[in-house]
Amino acid sequence: MISKFTASLRFYCLTIASGHFLLFAYFYPVQLIYIIFVPATFYILYKWVELTYQIEQSNRDNLIALINSSEHEATRQLLLQELWQHDLHSLGDNPTHEYRI
Repeated sequence: MISKFTASLRFYCLTIASGHFLLFAYFYPVQLIYIIFVPATFYILYKWVELTYQIEQSNRDNLIALINSSEHEATRQLLLQELWQHDLHSLGDNPTHEYRI
């Protein structure tokens, strides 16, 4: 009995809410686009920046692992230069920090 009542109440609320949404969409379509697409655009851009940062961080970690595993000094110096350039042009890292090698 109670589950039927809550299902009926849920259906009623969804019907009323969708009716209001459709009326709002019919009379104010531009505002609806602003309400939906502006936050969606910010969310997509946030995810893009987050993905770019993760890629840069993994590239940096790979360079550090290669530096630590390298035995040839010229290769080490080349990888250190590459790490310096990576940190110099990355999004969120400070290029003046000291490296632990």
